[in-house]
Amino acid sequence: MAAPEQLALEEALKKGSSDLKFTLTRNEVSDELQAAFYRNGVTTIPKFSSFFRSEDDLVTVLKDSFNTDSDHSLADRSQVASVICAWRETQTRQKRQIEVEAEMDTREWTKHIPTGDYINMRNAYMKVHGKIEDKVTPSKEYLEKKLQELENGEFRAETMAEVVSKDEVDPDVMIPIFDSKGSLSVKRGSTTIPLPTGPEQLRRRLTVMLNAILMLALKHTNREEIQDVSRDLFERYKDYILGDYVWGLSSTDLHGNQIQTPPWSLVLSYEQAVRKRAYYLMVSEHLQLGTALEQAWKCPVTKERHFITPLALYSKRSFPNQNWGEWNPKGKGKGGKSPCRDTGAREQHKSSKKILRVLYVFSGKPRKNSVSSWLQKLSKRYNVAIEVEMVDIQVRPFLDLTRAETQQRLLNKIASGRFFAVLFSPPCSTFSRVVWANRRGPRPVRSFVQPRGFTRLTWAERKRAMWGNTMADFTFKAFEMQVDQGGMALFENPEDLGAIKSGEHRGKRPASMWQWTEFQRLLERQDVETVALYQQDFGTEYLKPTRLMLANFKYHHESFCKGGPFFDEQGFYAGPLESRDATRQLGTNSDTLPYPILKPDGHKLYGGTGNPRQCQQPGKERQFHDGAGLSSMGRWDANKRIWSETPFWKELRKETLEMILKHVGDERTLNRACFEMAVRGEEGCAIVSDEELKAKIRALWIRLLEKHGSKQEGLETRAEGQPFYLRLMKELLAFADDVDREFLLEGEVGFPVGVLAPLPRTPHVYEEQTSWRLEEEPLMREEVWRSNYQSVDLHTDFVYSHFEEECQEGLMEKLTLEQAKEKYGDKIAISSLAVLDQMSGQSQKSQCTGEAVPVGAFQGPKQFSLQCSRRHQQSTPEDDNFIYVNKVGTFGVACASYWWSRISGAGVRLIHELLGRDMAIDILIFADDIEAIAANAGGRATWMRNWVLEMANSGVTTSKNFEQGRLRIPAMIRAILLFLGSRFEEGGQLQEPPPLAGNYKAEQSLLFYTDAKATEHGAWIGGYKQDNDGNVLEWFSEEIPHSWAEWMTLKKDPKRVIATLELLASLVAVKLWMPQSKEHTKATCYLKGMTDNLGNTFAVSKWMSTKFPLTVFVMELSETLRRGNCLLSLDWVRRDDNQLADDLTNQVFDKFEMKLRVRWKPEAQEWHILNQFLEHSKGFHNEMKKRKAEVLPPVAQVKKTRKKLSPW
Repeated sequence: MAAPEQLALEEALKKGSSDLKFTLTRNEVSDELQAAFYRNGVTTIPKFSSFFRSEDDLVTVLKDSFNTDSDHSLADRSQVASVICAWRETQTRQKRQIEVEAEMDTREWTKHIPTGDYINMRNAYMKVHGKIEDKVTPSKEYLEKKLQELENGEFRAETMAEVVSKDEVDPDVMIPIFDSKGSLSVKRGSTTIPLPTGPEQLRRRLTVMLNAILMLALKHTNREEIQDVSRDLFERYKDYILGDYVWGLSSTDLHGNQIQTPPWSLVLSYEQAVRKRAYYLMVSEHLQLGTALEQAWKCPVTKERHFITPLALYSKRSFPNQNWGEWNPKGKGKGGKSPCRDTGAREQHKSSKKILRVLYVFSGKPRKNSVSSWLQKLSKRYNVAIEVEMVDIQVRPFLDLTRAETQQRLLNKIASGRFFAVLFSPPCSTFSRVVWANRRGPRPVRSFVQPRGFTRLTWAERKRAMWGNTMADFTFKAFEMQVDQGGMALFENPEDLGAIKSGEHRGKRPASMWQWTEFQRLLERQDVETVALYQQDFGTEYLKPTRLMLANFKYHHESFCKGGPFFDEQGFYAGPLESRDATRQLGTNSDTLPYPILKPDGHKLYGGTGNPRQCQQPGKERQFHDGAGLSSMGRWDANKRIWSETPFWKELRKETLEMILKHVGDERTLNRACFEMAVRGEEGCAIVSDEELKAKIRALWIRLLEKHGSKQEGLETRAEGQPFYLRLMKELLAFADDVDREFLLEGEVGFPVGVLAPLPRTPHVYEEQTSWRLEEEPLMREEVWRSNYQSVDLHTDFVYSHFEEECQEGLMEKLTLEQAKEKYGDKIAISSLAVLDQMSGQSQKSQCTGEAVPVGAFQGPKQFSLQCSRRHQQSTPEDDNFIYVNKVGTFGVACASYWWSRISGAGVRLIHELLGRDMAIDILIFADDIEAIAANAGGRATWMRNWVLEMANSGVTTSKNFEQGRLRIPAMIRAILLFLGSRFEEGGQLQEPPPLAGNYKAEQSLLFYTDAKATEHGAWIGGYKQDNDGNVLEWFSEEIPHSWAEWMTLKKDPKRVIATLELLASLVAVKLWMPQSKEHTKATCYLKGMTDNLGNTFAVSKWMSTKFPLTVFVMELSETLRRGNCLLSLDWVRRDDNQLADDLTNQVFDKFEMKLRVRWKPEAQEWHILNQFLEHSKGFHNEMKKRKAEVLPPVAQVKKTRKKLSPW
């Protein structure tokens, strides 16, 4: 508890203005001396600057009245100096401000409000009226304008573009001015913002205006003209302007058709006219602002002149041919004159035609060839009177069908049987197949599996999905209501074309409104049917398959295909529309593929069924590649791969495995061979190094190939310099129907390097290249000489000896310059050479490298063949007498990686075929690195469960798991592992975010409000459940006992775990009021909770928190909802709107019936994981205390030694 003197000091310091405090503090005036000034009424800069007559008077006053004598001590003398500095500063500032205000008065400019005064006005407002947000806080410049008007005694009715809040002010607006001395300067200009575009913006601007007047009223209490302004007055004024009297005013005919509504610009103009009238009454009638404003908006003359008359003229000008119906007030059929104002209405009345009314929902803007225009043309042809009522936000902005009241108003019209026909064309942007074509546009938000929207969407995507759901739900409901009235109805939307047949999304099925259960239910009615059509049959340049749902239609066009959509067993579209050729059909045409996968004969080939694997990264998704080409079956999951199941392959796999097992003895030895090769290499693996066994396997394969009709000659032949039996590989791949095999035979004589002729396109192996590096000239007609790197000069002997060894092995060819020119002509280039030094212990090793080779500009020499075991030896020296030419491909050759990837890819695809379905593996290849991954026979979930539980129960782990010795596992990690182990054992999943279920009916959801309170001595929680009408059904209010909630004091103060207490209140509400689901039920209940803790809404929406103990209660809530098959939507509510729940935490029950109270005891509650986690939390904190209490051994200080330097 602070001392009384300290409290008194703090209270005194609060009395001073912020600018005076800043000035005194900046000049180092002590708090005690400042408090003395404030206690004596010196609280502002003007008072302080006038408090002393001179510096001598200042010294005398400080000595006599404030007990600060400059002769007493140096400290007092310093304080006197500080006050003198502050006094001089305020005098200069005040003198300058007076001059500026006099200048502004002379020129009638707006006076500047000091920042300190502005802050004081805002603080005074908050003390009286509560907190205020920046978006409704008047800006300083707007307050300056209103203050100037108040001082002049005459207010001005500004436009709403001048009513600027603190959030909207532009600080960079400056304008030039001339002062009284003729000097040019600049001052801050006036900020203008756009006029309000809707009711909510106007309501906020009026709130800013009200707050400005209230601030002025608190500062200038002697100005009686603004003292009667109140919040209630402006709220009634807003309701008048934005209610049924002005903005909500609408005119209708006898049938309820809305004829006209006031334009928004007229509403703004009339609102300004009301304020102008109020300011006039203040001056002429000497009324207060509040009274004058109320009289102004009730003034009939003002409304007639500025609203009613302009509205009538606007209506007459905008709708000159409006049909006013068949109203005859002067006699029914007795010759009375109709009050209809236009000739068309009188003619309809005289001829007594029956009017057919058509409602067109989602009509879009009026256009030349719209449905409405064609109906009008047909009505003249068949002499029928037709009225078309178009409903679309682009036609009538106030008819927003996302609003429940607008939907109900339209449904009431349909239910009255008013319309002969109703047409529906709901927006299908979220149901479109276009978003599945590629990744260059927005992502899909729904699919066939989740037609109402994906579970994990961004906020914008979720909003789009909900918007589409609202439109679809309303359309189905309105269609059914029109059918109930016996009228005609038409529902149009794109056809459901089933699963996508090609592209990266092949096999996936987009969503469609025709997949909803409401569509199937309506088709069961006898008067409802569905047809499909191509819009191309009606004149469009594109196919656009479309489906119509019709009610009470007698005749159909001959191009209509009756019946609903049907699909094959894989979900692909089978009818009723027949396939047609088109220039482009998204999702079905091959031009949407990122690459064509084709056999040589043109037929499509896939390494598996469905879509390949996808690599998902935050914000993007890419296709998986194993390095063996696009047609490799390794790109698909093992259960989706396609193996060759011909008799040849079945026989080959069986006999090959039997031969190997017979050689090694048993299967265990065969399994060990894989690890031997990984550890010891090829030479250390007995099977791989056994040349006799490899020869037997090759003989077996050749025999089987010839047995099954192979015509390839020389299958046992291996070309000179080649490590691969290319002919045998090619023939095996041919029997596997591989798409990239014929090129292997080129390797026996040499592959082209791609300079004189481009390398062949291989769309079945590589994706299409869309970007290239900057190219050099491909045809080098003259010799290109490039100097070697300096490292060659240091290792010349090594380079020559190394090249001589390569020539002896047949890997390089030594030619003179004349021989090279004679052999290759001008197609020769000599690249730079470098030598890399690699230090290893005491020995030194050199390696020759080069970025190009002399054969880089010619095609197809016999000497150039690819040998993978030598491709790292890149050597290209330059000599006066000789040139060394590579005879094998190296990484110095630009095309080497191309040919190597095709050869290695063919080998990997061949391995997949050899192993077959029973020994499916994953092989990943990158350059010369290969990784093979095989699946074990046991279940991964069982292994994971056993491993997790072992670590959780033992509490330790070994080097086998973490390679760092025996480690202690923290208590909370063990608790989480136990929880995960139990979930693995049950085989279930964790709680997921709620799906998009559309607009739930009120009776399907449960609504509750909760709150919590914490002090130094305890904590309380409370909440109540209410029905759709806002009536409280049940409520609870309990104090949390310390004996049960020891976690409240882990951080010493319960207030530091208030978020956990707030979530506990929500958890208790779920425990008390969640419906108890029956066994084996699939029904899902929806709960909606309201809390004033914003952080908890994020924790529940993500089901994640890193704060203890909040994370424990998040897990308990997740498990409770999962077991109850319920979904919770926890929303944030303002604290003042959650007052009833707050009263429950404060033990205020006067607004609740005691018989509705539900008692809750934590000891009697059934917890799923909470007790277990809280028990482990004790161990966690005990470990933390023990660790903090440990005395760490002193760290030995290493003495730094200085290196002795020589004199130089």
